[in-house]
Amino acid sequence: MYKIFERTFTKEIDCAASVALWNYWDHEHLNVVHKNFTDVNVLYESSEMVILLLSYKLPIFSFLKSTTMSTYFMKGKYHFSDYQKLSFGIPFVSTINITELGPDRCSITMNYKYYLNWWKYLVFSPILKLMSKKWNEDFWQEDVSLKERRQKVLRWGFKDFVGLPHNLKDRQYDGELTQSLPVPRPKGNPLDRLRF
Repeated sequence: MYKIFERTFTKEIDCAASVALWNYWDHEHLNVVHKNFTDVNVLYESSEMVILLLSYKLPIFSFLKSTTMSTYFMKGKYHFSDYQKLSFGIPFVSTINITELGPDRCSITMNYKYYLNWWKYLVFSPILKLMSKKWNEDFWQEDVSLKERRQKVLRWGFKDFVGLPHNLKDRQYDGELTQSLPVPRPKGNPLDRLRF
């Protein structure tokens, strides 16, 4: 029988909800920006789902390394869940809900659920309380500049694989910012080497 250990964090940031969604689904940045990820491979990807093979180091216990299969499922426009089995065989679900607060501001609620049997609950819940807070804070801080920079260049009229408008007078965009999934990547990207 499983007992759920749960943590929820909510933060606000000056970027559109679509920019926050882009950040979560931009798999190219994971092992470049986030110090805990050591390798990322996309096994499958569509507009509603992605399966990643992730290698990572545990926060606090960085000498411990592990690999997991991470599966994201879209549940709404800015709502998705990520399903994994973590180190020590711990089933884990994170649910991300992004709420538009204005055209250039959103809040992000991150809910983490760890499914633990009775002895794992006794042993791991105090550790998970510390680790989940550190993991969340580290990831948030590592991603803030990406979200803010993308927000800024999109407002300057930036388009993926095109760049900024050539004329300075055209570098202003006040319309709605949107993001389609999957996030486009160049063909032959190393993340896709194991894709089926």
